[in-house]
Amino acid sequence: DPPFESAESAGLVEAGVQEDPSAAAVAGAPQSAKTLRKKSKTGTQKIAELERPSAFEPRLGFDEAKEKDLPVIAQALAQVVAQQQAGTIFPNSKFNSISGGIRKKKSLNLPISFAEFNVEIVPAVREQLYIIRQEEHFGDFLHVLDKKGNDDIYLHPSELVELAAARNLDLEIAKATLAEAASKGSEEKESGRDDTKKDGEPKLDVYNVHDILMQVEELTERKRHISAQEIRAKVGLEEEVFWQYRHEISKLYRTFEKYDDDEDQNLTHTEAKLLLKHLGFQPYRKGTEAQYVQRILEESDEDGNGLVDFLEFLGLMNRIRGTQLERRRPGLLKKYKLNKSFGAEERSRKLEERCVDMQLNDVVEILNSIGVKLPEGSEGLVKQVVDEVGSDLAALYFCELEDITQRVVERLQSDATQFILEMVEVLGLSTNVFAEYQYAFDQCAREPCGGVSFKAVKKALELRMGREVNPVLVEDLYFEIRSHPEKTISIEDFFRLLHLAASPKHMFTKELLFTLHEVPPKKLREILRIFRVAEDFILKISFEDLVEHVANYLEVGLNADLREELSDRVTNVRQLVAYATKKANS
Repeated sequence: DPPFESAESAGLVEAGVQEDPSAAAVAGAPQSAKTLRKKSKTGTQKIAELERPSAFEPRLGFDEAKEKDLPVIAQALAQVVAQQQAGTIFPNSKFNSISGGIRKKKSLNLPISFAEFNVEIVPAVREQLYIIRQEEHFGDFLHVLDKKGNDDIYLHPSELVELAAARNLDLEIAKATLAEAASKGSEEKESGRDDTKKDGEPKLDVYNVHDILMQVEELTERKRHISAQEIRAKVGLEEEVFWQYRHEISKLYRTFEKYDDDEDQNLTHTEAKLLLKHLGFQPYRKGTEAQYVQRILEESDEDGNGLVDFLEFLGLMNRIRGTQLERRRPGLLKKYKLNKSFGAEERSRKLEERCVDMQLNDVVEILNSIGVKLPEGSEGLVKQVVDEVGSDLAALYFCELEDITQRVVERLQSDATQFILEMVEVLGLSTNVFAEYQYAFDQCAREPCGGVSFKAVKKALELRMGREVNPVLVEDLYFEIRSHPEKTISIEDFFRLLHLAASPKHMFTKELLFTLHEVPPKKLREILRIFRVAEDFILKISFEDLVEHVANYLEVGLNADLREELSDRVTNVRQLVAYATKKANS
């Protein structure tokens, strides 16, 4: 049956979903109505062989719709009413978070009432999405069956949860939806319909999976939208900034909170660097990016308090992203222009007006060719990112390819760092120790996700301990973490090895910093005499002034580790006095 009976209702269907940043919250893909209808027809044809009657629910009456959707829509409508001082939603209003933006057409020149929106628009969107996404869900279902390698034609609930995780859906919602489906199955079993497996688990055929995923996707987007609005209100983000980061604001803020140890809504520079590392940037590795991160970290601290709040962090991250895009652009553009469909465009057109026809494997190949280390089986991740961007691979613009590349790079690093975070929690490392370990690894590893050699590990230990170490003792550490000195070790094993080395069991306990504050006042006065400072002045000044004046003469920081800051090896007071004598005579 057609989703609508009247011509006016048909006009609503023709209106489709407008292309704007918030459309994904409802429609899952910011594409035109024409494109959606074209894709839905393709999806319907491809799974027509399944021969299932229409799964669409009957058109909801107002009472049924009210029970299901009214509270959510009423809450959103109240926000609009407060802003617009009106009781209806107009087709061209900014109320895109629910409606996805309704195009104004000749057949739709009247305001949409609350009841009409709830009864007509929401079910229409659901019906359209049900058709559009069934091909994709069907493919995911077959992929899971292929991996099982048996004749089973059903999915286990745990397999559906894994599928939801792969699609970046909320797992709590997925489990709750499954529990609801299981409860419904139990009721049907009591009524004489047995739709469960022998082990009591509900049967999940391709139709059940499609139905459940549709519910989970809608509820996940709703939850994320609510979370994003709460964060916007809490942080006080302006509308323009909010829409720029809306697709990732919840993830960024949750990660920001993880690194905010004292929960004061500010990060120290150490915490900010760790967070940047988590998000895929390189603040510790040798090279220009680490120097650039340090410089703009200081510049982004607008109030100069040594802390970075969430808004300052967004600005910091945006600048780093821009730099990464500029560095990556020449190689990416070269690969983009090699696409055979690029030459078919009119060469007089500007780059931003031209697009190419690509397949998913073309995107994967380009990412690999420019140095993005994609692990085996990453096609699903790339596809997920393409869907998030809302790109049509058959007409892919270069700016979309840049966006996809940046998100894939950040997602890969974020996933890797998430595992490290879990290990750091198990080891009980403080933020500062975590930063030291991460810095040591990035200085030793040739690639961000590469391995570290025995020689590099030994050097890292020596830098941390401030002295040379016995190679035999380092080999013992390798054996304790069940590795071999001839093999490179991963970042996980590197962290475990450093943590083990710092334990009381081993002789790699880190020495305390040797600063001027650890030097007795008598020796500090002796150093000032070496520089021929007036005796009366030396005897009168306080200890704090002693430290400051000696630091000035030696040209070191007040809290600098003298083992690392001075050009000669200085590990004790005697060597410090000798160094001061040498410097005074030079």
